[in-house]
Amino acid sequence: MTTAIVTGGAGFIGSHLVDALLAENISVRVLDNYSTGRPENLAHVAGQVELVEADFAKPGSWQNLFQDTDWVFHLGALADIVPSIQRPTDYFQANVDGTFNVLEAAKNAESSDLSMLLRHRVMEFQKNIRLRKQPRFLRSIRMR
Repeated sequence: MTTAIVTGGAGFIGSHLVDALLAENISVRVLDNYSTGRPENLAHVAGQVELVEADFAKPGSWQNLFQDTDWVFHLGALADIVPSIQRPTDYFQANVDGTFNVLEAAKNAESSDLSMLLRHRVMEFQKNIRLRKQPRFLRSIRMR
């Protein structure tokens, strides 16, 4: 079975991606620290996904979950402008260190494909994403 990791999967966009992956019978692991995501966004798929609370700004055991993963969708980030000015260190750690740690985990696990989805471009990602084997769900994903 194909396995995908979705970082930030408890967020609005991430939870919709989780739904689309499950609809394609893809096994899903969600990594989220709930800084902006909400458990309620995944309540309807409880028991269908592996949910791991993790802060990927810090290296940790969560990185071992990338073993035997086919796809990694990295959506976990802090994106609000005013708080980023007020707390730049928090945003740097979450966005820069977090992305670096996800990239390292995917590289070390030799995950097949890594997709970086930027929030402001999410509506265009269907056209721009390049996977070796593009799943059908990326052509038909719709926000609820």
